[in-house]
Amino acid sequence: MGILDTGEPFPEVESLSTNKVESEYSIAKRKMELSVNQATKTGKILGLNPRLFAFAGPLLPLDRGFAIGNFLSDARKNQAVQVKGNPKTLRSYLSPIDMSVQILKCAAITPDGTLHIGSDHSLTIAELAEYISATFGTGDVNYVNSPSPPTSYFPENKKTWQKLQITQELSLSQVLEDWNNWLKAVD
Repeated sequence: MGILDTGEPFPEVESLSTNKVESEYSIAKRKMELSVNQATKTGKILGLNPRLFAFAGPLLPLDRGFAIGNFLSDARKNQAVQVKGNPKTLRSYLSPIDMSVQILKCAAITPDGTLHIGSDHSLTIAELAEYISATFGTGDVNYVNSPSPPTSYFPENKKTWQKLQITQELSLSQVLEDWNNWLKAVD
């Protein structure tokens, strides 16, 4: 599983295939999903593939390759939020609480292929940076010129939410507010 360049959510299908060369991580995830699906179909195991997307909240590093963490770090330092990738890139983020509920629900159902654990509420990296800067920082955003094309990484969740009988409970704004309050408490 990798990043799509269509602006559409990842479809809820058993196996994803692309014509693009993806990272070793993406290839390994795809192979694992195929193995679990095949072993389940042949009756060797009762398997389920919870396909995890992006999350935001306490313990996510603020100084590594996670845009949302980097943006919050910049804002909390009263610095302009730095956008280094394509600002039109689409992402979504789920709270650790919603993630935990969804994973626990997965453990309680009959295995049925692949389910998506993530938020289907996407936004552009520019929208995310501007919101975080305006809410927690100075309101300033600096865009570093990036030649990379925009990509999308967010799930389609209709099948998952029907199967698990759930919806996303916490909005991204609430997740960010709770995360910022947690960071203040541990500073």
